[in-house]
Amino acid sequence: QTAEFRTKKKNSTAKVLEMSCINDEESEDSTRFDSGFVEINRVLGGGLVEGGLTLICGEPGMGKSTLLLQICDRIKITEPIFYFSGEENTKQIKLRANRLKITNENIFLFSNTNIEAIEETVKQKSPGLVVIDSIQTVQCKETAFTSSISQVKEATVRLMQLAKEQNVMIFVVGHVN
Repeated sequence: QTAEFRTKKKNSTAKVLEMSCINDEESEDSTRFDSGFVEINRVLGGGLVEGGLTLICGEPGMGKSTLLLQICDRIKITEPIFYFSGEENTKQIKLRANRLKITNENIFLFSNTNIEAIEETVKQKSPGLVVIDSIQTVQCKETAFTSSISQVKEATVRLMQLAKEQNVMIFVVGHVN
């Protein structure tokens, strides 16, 4: 069923977006991926969904990075898992992983927070899950300083778009100070 709309003529260079009627959309459930934690799955409505971005936030030292490493270890996906860290270098993350007895060989660590490099790496390598630890450390050319409100907004919008375009699950760590 197609709805007809009157079009108003305006002098705009913006592209008109494609739309679909809610009644025309398939209503089958999206595939959800078990995080390995019953409570995380419950909070996320049954598990992680491809193309989604999930914010994990709290005060520094609360265990956000530890929890995400454990999720990376337990999640049942075949694609690689990319862990981008601006807080710690890869050796520090590996030490935590050893302490937690993380055994998933499908986890790849990056000590890089350049948003353009992150976007290009995800587009080229097609991981199933991406962790950004933390959003306050991601660097965008458009904004001058990391941790600024404009930088956090810009980086989050770009990561949300990346999740949708690449159909990848993304976790973002945010520090509450």
